[in-house]
Amino acid sequence: MRRAAYWALLAGAHGHTYGCHNIWQMYVPDKHTPVTAARRSWRESLSLPGAGQMQHAKNLMLRRDMLLRVPDQSLLASDAGEGAEHIRAARAADGSYAYIYLPLPKPVRVRMDKLSKRTVQASWYDPRTGQSRPIGEFRTTGGREFQPQATDDADWVLVLETV
Repeated sequence: MRRAAYWALLAGAHGHTYGCHNIWQMYVPDKHTPVTAARRSWRESLSLPGAGQMQHAKNLMLRRDMLLRVPDQSLLASDAGEGAEHIRAARAADGSYAYIYLPLPKPVRVRMDKLSKRTVQASWYDPRTGQSRPIGEFRTTGGREFQPQATDDADWVLVLETV
C-alpha cells in the first residue's frame, strides 16, 4: 500500500487515495455480502495501519513546496530496479530538495550534483512512523551511496535538503 502511494507521489501525482475493500463497500459482516475480499467491518478497518500511515506521506509531501517537485530518475546513479524493488526519485525543480523512495532497505547511489547548493542535509524518513533520522551533511559533488540502517525489509525515503 505504501509502495503504491510513494511511487505515485514521486512520479508526479498530486495526491493519493487510500483504498481498502472493507471501507469502500462500507462492509458490515452479517449485513452485506462482500463485493470482494472484505474480511472485517468498515469501521474496524479505519484503524488498519495503512490508513494511519497515509498521514506520514502527506506530511512529507507538504514539508516542501509540492509545486516545485518533479519526477527525476536521473538522480539515481545506481539501477532503479524493477517491480516491487523499484526505486522512485523526485526533486525540486530548483534543486533545493530531493526525495528518493526505497521499497527495500538496499543501498542507493545518488547523483549529488543534481542539487543546487554546495551541501545538503540528509536523513532517512520512515514512512511507517513519520520519524526522520538524520544522516549528516554532504557535499553536492559526484555520486554518493546511502544505505538505510534497517534490520527488516521495511521501506524508507531518503530526504536530501540543501542547507
